[in-house]
Amino acid sequence: MCGCNAYLATLRCTSAGQLAFLMTKKSSPDHREAVCDAAISILAAKGVAGLSPRAVDRHLGLATGTTASYFRTRMDLVQGAAERMLLLDGIEASSFRASAVGIAAVLERSLDDTRRERLIARFELFLLAARSPQFATMRWARELFLAGTEAQLRIANVRAPKLAAIGVVALVEGLLVHSMLVSGLRRRDLIALLRSMFSGFFDRPLPDSPERL
Repeated sequence: MCGCNAYLATLRCTSAGQLAFLMTKKSSPDHREAVCDAAISILAAKGVAGLSPRAVDRHLGLATGTTASYFRTRMDLVQGAAERMLLLDGIEASSFRASAVGIAAVLERSLDDTRRERLIARFELFLLAARSPQFATMRWARELFLAGTEAQLRIANVRAPKLAAIGVVALVEGLLVHSMLVSGLRRRDLIALLRSMFSGFFDRPLPDSPERL
């Protein structure tokens, strides 16, 4: 089974209801997506405290009250932004491969100019989820992502794939924070680090590329 199919199959098995809900959002009118994208931009720039329907109206140059017709409250907007973000992340994650190059590609892609904003907003929502137990979206999304990563690691014949998935996700997120605040590693150094960190989970070293699996 190819990586994309394995990931999507895991999504269906792990959270069919949530996935169906997000796919419904995907088919929403473009203006609703624009509102959610603007909310993501504001989350990245000003945090949850700076997000409101009026702030989105100003950001998009809309008449006051336009955003409120889709999302009445700040938390409604947060939820909409989270669902939009997770849908985009899920589409991109379907191409993930359990290899040093594959993980490095995820890191580099997450830090490019078009996705950096989404990355900052994601961490903002992680903090919100930690402070607000009622905001469960990021928790089930993380479980979903871990399950997809575990499926890929099983394909790569990794020992203890469930534990390894936690390690992969934690390392990637830590390296993303480091790269945002300090500086990114050169690709060859990043690949060497990834191979070293995860060699204990493999019967053989973590391959440089998926073709060597």
